Amino acid sequence: MAIGSVPAEQRFGPKDIFLVALARTQVYKKHGMARVLCGVDKEGVQHDEPCYARDMAELDKGVWIEFPDDVHGGTMTRLVFLWDITFAADMLGKQSLLPFYESPSAHKFCGACDYDSTTEMAKVPFSFLRRPTPRPGAPKSQVKGYTQRTTAELVAMAKAMRQAGPKERERLMKAAGFNKIYYAWDPEYIEGADPASVPTDLLHLFPDGLLRSEAAWLFFILFALGLDIDRVNAAIRGYRGFPKDTRIPNLHAKLKEGKAGRPRSAGTLRMTGSQVMHFTLHRFADALAMQPAACLSPMIPPILLYPPSPTHSWCLSAAASRSLPRCSRLRCSPIQPGPAGASLWSSSP
Repeated sequence: MAIGSVPAEQRFGPKDIFLVALARTQVYKKHGMARVLCGVDKEGVQHDEPCYARDMAELDKGVWIEFPDDVHGGTMTRLVFLWDITFAADMLGKQSLLPFYESPSAHKFCGACDYDSTTEMAKVPFSFLRRPTPRPGAPKSQVKGYTQRTTAELVAMAKAMRQAGPKERERLMKAAGFNKIYYAWDPEYIEGADPASVPTDLLHLFPDGLLRSEAAWLFFILFALGLDIDRVNAAIRGYRGFPKDTRIPNLHAKLKEGKAGRPRSAGTLRMTGSQVMHFTLHRFADALAMQPAACLSPMIPPILLYPPSPTHSWCLSAAASRSLPRCSRLRCSPIQPGPAGASLWSSSP
């Protein structure tokens, strides 16, 4: 836990981050995160035991704490209040605190919307850059999308499942994509908790997620159009703008593999989250966002640099991951500009 009211330069220092709870994996797997954080078991029974939710309830009322007085000496007593704003976690960690399956292969794996991989709409190609176009002759009102979940909706669904019989409960849970009806991040147990708007942390959302996959799919298309993988790898090895402790591996030959002109859906760059971050952003993020043609040329044809091309989609993801920390109130280390004129993509082979 990081305290938002302390100065930015101290907020995420190792000595200023507090451990919320510590539990063995087998305990969480057996009893659930609702029991670990809120003292509530899988049957909804509230146990009289120390837990995070109880601590937060006391801090909501205010707790008198004695502090050192650096000005006058001695100590001073202050009434301290503490509230949860939100939490950020990777996909699996987030789902463990919510009522959803902890697997991206679940038919409804998204806690933020009602996406269903078993529907026909899930099999239709889509674009993050523009809204789907209706079929010829069909009114625009028939264009459907996935609906964002709300806290009121999730609370109501969980309540209905708790009151239903075994068979009806199973049906309701499958329809909603739930695998538990008592979960930790529930406003019933933690005041102010909002299960419908839990952010995925930036590392897993972009470098370890979207950027790693989208870059693999993009390279498949570029290699199919004639881009030489050896030339790209030579450019990576020849670039001198990366930090000294960062080694970017060569792109692997399997990025060329696909089926019926499409890349493998499971294709990713063989890089860690940190390597993907530097490969995507470090030293040339602003150039990608503002002048993709100047940054990516001469290896990529100009027609592939602008919407609705896959290159443009990847550049937007890169720009978003670059700008999110700037828009946040959280402190993060700035990415420094590289040497004058340095560009990974324009390096000569």
